[in-house]
Amino acid sequence: MKLLFFLPATAQKKDTASTGRLEGAVRDSVHDYDLVSATVALYLEKDSSLIAFRLTGNEGEFSFAQLPVEQPLYLAVSHLSYITRYFPLLISKEKQVLQLEAINLVQKNRELPTIEIAAPPVQFNGDTLEFNASAFKLDKAAQAEDLLKMLPGVIVWNDGSITVNGKKVSRVQVNGKPFFGGDTKVAIQNLPKNAVDKIQVYQVAGSPGSILDSLLEVNIKLRKGKGVGYFGKMAAGAGTDQHYEADAGMNFFSEKSQLSLVAAANDVNKVAKDLNTILRNTTFKGVGTSLEYQPELMVQGLHSPVNAGVSWQYDFTPDVGSMKINRLNLNYFMDDMHESVSRQSRSEILLGDGVGNIQESQSAYKRHSSDHSFSSKYEKNNQLSSFSTAVSFNLGSLHSNGNETTRSLDYDNLPQSKDVLQSTDDSRYQRLNWTIEAAGRKSVSKSHLRPGDYQVKYSLTLSNNEGDRARESEFTALKDMTLSRHFDRKYEEKRKGTDQLLDTRWGNFLPWIVGSYSPLARFNLQIVNVLELRQGRDDNKAFDRLKSSDDYFLNPLLTAEQRNTVINEAPGISISRNFIKSLYQRYQKNLLAELILQYQFYRQKNESTQESQRYGLNAIKFTPILTINYLNNQYGAFQDSYNWTLEIKPDYPTSGQMAPLVDSINQYFILLRNKALKPADRYELSFNMRHNNISGIQPFNYFVNLNIGAINNPITEDITTDSLGRRTFRYINLGTEKHARIGVNMNKAFKFNSNLLELQLNATSNYINRPNSINGFANATGSLNNTIRLGIAYSAGQFIALNLSQQFYSYLAVQKNIKAEELRSRTYSTILSASCNTTSRFTINTNVSYNNNSGYGIENFILWNAAAVYRLTKAKDWEIRLSALDLLRQNRGVFYEGSNNMLTTSTVNVLRQYFMLSLSYYPRKFGRKTQ
Repeated sequence: MKLLFFLPATAQKKDTASTGRLEGAVRDSVHDYDLVSATVALYLEKDSSLIAFRLTGNEGEFSFAQLPVEQPLYLAVSHLSYITRYFPLLISKEKQVLQLEAINLVQKNRELPTIEIAAPPVQFNGDTLEFNASAFKLDKAAQAEDLLKMLPGVIVWNDGSITVNGKKVSRVQVNGKPFFGGDTKVAIQNLPKNAVDKIQVYQVAGSPGSILDSLLEVNIKLRKGKGVGYFGKMAAGAGTDQHYEADAGMNFFSEKSQLSLVAAANDVNKVAKDLNTILRNTTFKGVGTSLEYQPELMVQGLHSPVNAGVSWQYDFTPDVGSMKINRLNLNYFMDDMHESVSRQSRSEILLGDGVGNIQESQSAYKRHSSDHSFSSKYEKNNQLSSFSTAVSFNLGSLHSNGNETTRSLDYDNLPQSKDVLQSTDDSRYQRLNWTIEAAGRKSVSKSHLRPGDYQVKYSLTLSNNEGDRARESEFTALKDMTLSRHFDRKYEEKRKGTDQLLDTRWGNFLPWIVGSYSPLARFNLQIVNVLELRQGRDDNKAFDRLKSSDDYFLNPLLTAEQRNTVINEAPGISISRNFIKSLYQRYQKNLLAELILQYQFYRQKNESTQESQRYGLNAIKFTPILTINYLNNQYGAFQDSYNWTLEIKPDYPTSGQMAPLVDSINQYFILLRNKALKPADRYELSFNMRHNNISGIQPFNYFVNLNIGAINNPITEDITTDSLGRRTFRYINLGTEKHARIGVNMNKAFKFNSNLLELQLNATSNYINRPNSINGFANATGSLNNTIRLGIAYSAGQFIALNLSQQFYSYLAVQKNIKAEELRSRTYSTILSASCNTTSRFTINTNVSYNNNSGYGIENFILWNAAAVYRLTKAKDWEIRLSALDLLRQNRGVFYEGSNNMLTTSTVNVLRQYFMLSLSYYPRKFGRKTQ
């Protein structure tokens, strides 16, 4: 399907006397028909600088406004199939609207004399829109991102995403291939503008045969000889209070392969989730107002991570596209983390009729975790088939030790009980996952033959977990010492698991059954099946020690060997129909409806040496799925997409809910068994709507997500709390749960030459009316979570970037059947981030946040961070940075957590004020010879 664009005239340079207007049309010189998508560019005669351009419309027409008067200009008109023509122009003050006669272009196969000028700034090459980088003049140190920001209809948003005429770009490729993991920032903030030949924009199908999954892609085509090189960053810093940070990333690329090496270490809460997190935050362009992979002042505790990783990509075919892939990826990432967390918390627990309980706790924990992640993926695609296989392996360990003191008080703040807990944990794990996927479809010419379309996905996961835990608890009942308890217990735990999943689709059967020309052949009939097999083996041992003894003895009640097997199969049929209505170059409307009729056959069997853990569960459920997708594409105006999904599916209880080993070492949380649990029936209706305004250079897009549902006999909690604050939990089936969620994401941009103003709204609201039982009374907790973020961002070329946001979070819980107060919490945050390039070498970054919290004993505070950055050398490849964190020394960690009849407010140790001086080096080379 051809991708249609609407490109308004865009000036690169604007004169204060720009009041002229130019209008005209372009036609074929022989056949006298209108030329659509011809490039019309306007230049200043004195220095040949581009001031405006546009593509001709459906009738070959074009127009320019706000043009300079009394200045010599020339107009260049070009088309791929025609010889370029140019004309000298002058717009006078007396006649500020210049109407040109029809411009006739001659086809290139006619031998006529002509004068060729530089490549046009924008043109169509088949279905691909191409921007020629050489037509845009920028600073020598400019990157591909700066070039993108100059292009008409292209918005590089503050969060790093890219839209073209309002439609979001799904991915950015370089020379037709993913560039170092496919992360947009890695490509556009590292590639210099002078290495770029063209920016290509085109549309691809997200999955074979589904026009509703069409995606927009951008390809950065490098200049000849620039497809080989390297770039990276090496940085190290030292700060006050012995703080430090260091990170390094080197990337090497050629026509067929890409290699990345990363390493990082710090003690300032800079946490990298994966290798790409480090790559996209070590770009030559810098972080600007981005707050990702920065010292986290609001994260709980102090973290000192050490990371290292390597990634290798090899393309067996150097010239590939989205539908022709033959690629291998290998990755390794190591995450070694030391954590120190100290917490003070206060929990309010409602029991009804003005009765409640308050728990106050103080805890301190130290943890050391180590994780090694290996992954590989091979994929091979063409227009009719795709194949991929992936293997990942994780191994790691966790060691932690800590202590926690908890007090239980009544509503008059009188102490009732106290518990002192010492704990130690040592665990090891290994996890292997293998996935294989294949899909294919017949060509149109073979659609009448036997069914040949298929989709197959198989995954195998093997896991092995081992752990040793030690707990020593001293529980004191202050009013009745006979209820006090002492525990000194050790645990040896082993768990092995095997999970397999086979998901298949096969069809279309109807053309084969009824013939290609039957009206029924317009429908698509497929056989579908999902088979899931899970096997788990748990070997648990517990040992107790009395106060009067030095030896541990086996606790038979907490010692068991358990085997859990789940077989879950859902065979069915899929019936779908695609309706298409279109008018050439005007609109296209698609409606795709699919109904999956399937039954789910479920069997769970739990075997154990403990009789109390033995049970079996069998169920047969009808689980239909109805999906409707609608696309309304009005070319040059807007594109709307809608999705409705209605689904019925069961929630099955787990062995941990039905038959746990009852351990009373934590008197404030004792989990009981209930083997009478039944599956719950879930009904879900979801609606998604996405709007993209593609009528101009000021895009407006929004996304709305709505989900409503109900669960009959949900698996919920039966909670009993006594006067000492001791709580027991048991899972039960009770009543009906109702829930709803709405999310809204709105973005509006105003682009004025090199200036960009963004308005953003992100809001989510979650409501749950969940039944439960509190102290033997059937209850229902209605909870409402709201998160709202309003943002405004402004950038003026490469000079300044501002980002102001207001964030609001609230939580409300109401008990329906017991008389109790409402539980409320709320947080307001106002955040201002700014980045200013005072010169081409000197940059100032700052961010300030005001935090207003509700809660017991909570104070409001302001966080202010700042940094000054200076680029050294002619190539600007050395950087010195001075950073100041928490300048006002007010940082406080405040966190809320609400569930059912309990609301917890916690204050946690956080990173406090420090200063850091760091030095960075950016080695980079594009092309076989240094330019």
